[in-house]
Amino acid sequence: MVKNFFGMILSGALVLTVPLAPARANEDAAKAIAGIIAIGLLGAAIGKHQAKEGHDNYTPHPRVHADENAVGACMHNGELIVRRAGGYSFELEDIRDIHVKGDITVVTFHGTGYYTYGHKTSLVQCQVRNHRVISFNYT
Repeated sequence: MVKNFFGMILSGALVLTVPLAPARANEDAAKAIAGIIAIGLLGAAIGKHQAKEGHDNYTPHPRVHADENAVGACMHNGELIVRRAGGYSFELEDIRDIHVKGDITVVTFHGTGYYTYGHKTSLVQCQVRNHRVISFNYT
């Protein structure tokens, strides 16, 4: 009888914990995605602001994380490209990935350029070193 009782408790504990494991993993993934979104929004706002103010080069913000400054530099560069092509705005749609390779931060995101004749959304891979864009490729 005691064996069965402990068996039931262990079975019940297993039943309760197994379904929770994927939920916890999903919560962690959601937190990571939310973090990337927050980094993207703040960095994008800083970069767009500097471009609209007429700054030719991105100036890193001293109170934000390096990843946020990398997104800011990429958005600043995108805004300048769109304006030089006759457009009026470059908007961040979503961040796909931010990772560091040595001294280079690689930001992959979707951005949309707005023009008087319409808009174009591109997948952008931007590489930043020392707060300067060294590569900006879009499709």
